[in-house]
Amino acid sequence: MNQSPGREGGPDADGPAWADSAQDLESGPRLRQLWPFLRPLRARIVLGIVLALAGAVASLAQPIVMAQVINATLLEESVARPFALLALLLLLDVVLSGLQAWVLLRAGEDLVLTVRTLLIERIIFWRLPTLRRHRSGDLISRVSNDAGTLRGILSDGTVDVVGSVFMLGGAIWIMIVIDPVLFGCTVAALVLAGASAVALLPQISRETERSNKELGVLSADLDRAVTGFITVITSGMRSLERERLAGDARASWRAGRRAAAWDALTTPILLLGMNLGFLVVFGVGGVRVAEGRLGVAEFISFILYFGILTPPIIMGMTALTTVQRCLGAVGRISEVLDEPVEDPVDGLLDRHYVPDEGSPPFSAALSDVTFRYSMREAPVLDSLSLELETGGLTALLGESGSGKTTTLYLLAGLERPDSGEVLIDGEALTEERAGDVLDGVAVVQQETPVFWGTVRDNLCYGVFPEPSVEEVDEVVERLGLRPLVDSLPGGLDSHIEDHGVSLSGGERQRIAIARALLRRPRLLLLDEPTAQLDGHNERRLLEALRTLRGRTTVMLSTHRSSTAAGADKVVQVSPAGTPVCQSAE
Repeated sequence: MNQSPGREGGPDADGPAWADSAQDLESGPRLRQLWPFLRPLRARIVLGIVLALAGAVASLAQPIVMAQVINATLLEESVARPFALLALLLLLDVVLSGLQAWVLLRAGEDLVLTVRTLLIERIIFWRLPTLRRHRSGDLISRVSNDAGTLRGILSDGTVDVVGSVFMLGGAIWIMIVIDPVLFGCTVAALVLAGASAVALLPQISRETERSNKELGVLSADLDRAVTGFITVITSGMRSLERERLAGDARASWRAGRRAAAWDALTTPILLLGMNLGFLVVFGVGGVRVAEGRLGVAEFISFILYFGILTPPIIMGMTALTTVQRCLGAVGRISEVLDEPVEDPVDGLLDRHYVPDEGSPPFSAALSDVTFRYSMREAPVLDSLSLELETGGLTALLGESGSGKTTTLYLLAGLERPDSGEVLIDGEALTEERAGDVLDGVAVVQQETPVFWGTVRDNLCYGVFPEPSVEEVDEVVERLGLRPLVDSLPGGLDSHIEDHGVSLSGGERQRIAIARALLRRPRLLLLDEPTAQLDGHNERRLLEALRTLRGRTTVMLSTHRSSTAAGADKVVQVSPAGTPVCQSAE
């Protein structure tokens, strides 16, 4: 029976298999990780805090003015002045709240943009081995979902905590002034409820991180199914893929429900404490009013101030819950940001410009190179030494798994050897030289990626400055792409679907090769370039490569002896990359 690879235990497994370490779940380190993202926004955060404090002052003043209105009414005095002041305070409170929300919501969007930009920059400049350790769908989830979660740190009342603390402190102080005995009787219920709610926060952080991880698994598995859609259909795996993806969705749903359950407990616990406090206020306060120890206006003011306590406490718990959710996302974001990267450069400096017409071809060689992938014990290449025909065509001939693709990636500087040296123009290809060397190197993958866009966009991708119309037409003719271009309604400006699904494998391969030729590379590396070409187009390709003689050093990997026969030099390799024959044809 067909089995669908996925999480261990099948789609109905109750939870993820990882075990979070205590260090990973500590808020301290995570809060320090969050601060660098907030630092550029500190001016707006301070402005939000100032507005929150001003709003707190306006709110605290309202019960005092209300008491003046009540006293004036009881004394049959004019209430116009205190009533007008009360209306002004209410209006000011509304304006300050709206302005603060506008400032912080915009800052929250800026925070998400900053984090997403950082993630994109890190991922794009990752080394190839680093990218292989991550699933593409999970990375997409971190950039979209986890980064989006961070906007809550500013938009969900977290900054309001400063104003809430001020309001809470002011209300408590005024309540103590009004009647310290009554305040002492009510504070016990509040402390008990607050302590119970705070105890839930670590669990909220844990469950939020698990929910985000499960969502990342779902995104990665869906990306895999969509990318390999034809294989899914023709393998009869639609039903099993549906079950597996539905299982991923259920796992994410379960984790989300657990996080929501813990989150939902905080507000009822706080409201229970507040309601108990109200009972104490009315019971004890009523007795003290009846005994003449507390005036009616003061009792009403005390009740109003007790009511003022409720929003700050609930807002504070909401903010703490939001912080815990954000810290769960920060952990996943930091995993990406902590990965090593190639040295990025800004803007246009990163572009690999086409070498001058007179630039000589690179000489390239491997000297006693050994290389192994982390998931394999045996080396892919073992003490391999070879030298390319400078300005000519070298064929790397071998069976699948003999390390041909790895050899090309080593020559391009995409991989680093475990031992030995990669030599370009007689010098070791170090990390410091890799960026400069790439200016003159073009690589055509066996997978031949074709991007969403027009045919012209794909041909000119990575070619700076942009080639002329004549140069594009010339390479189209040379590689036999003219029939394809003429068959499209918009010619070179016709749109290609994602991954070039409407093109044949051979057409995608020739577009990728044309893109490489337009860069006029000093070293051209082609991985199985004829694997999807018929005999006629294979001959056209080899003829096109021979026209590069003297201008470009070319190496192609192949398992076909017929393709290798057209090369100036053939290097035949056995498994583990051991050269068994080097000959000139």
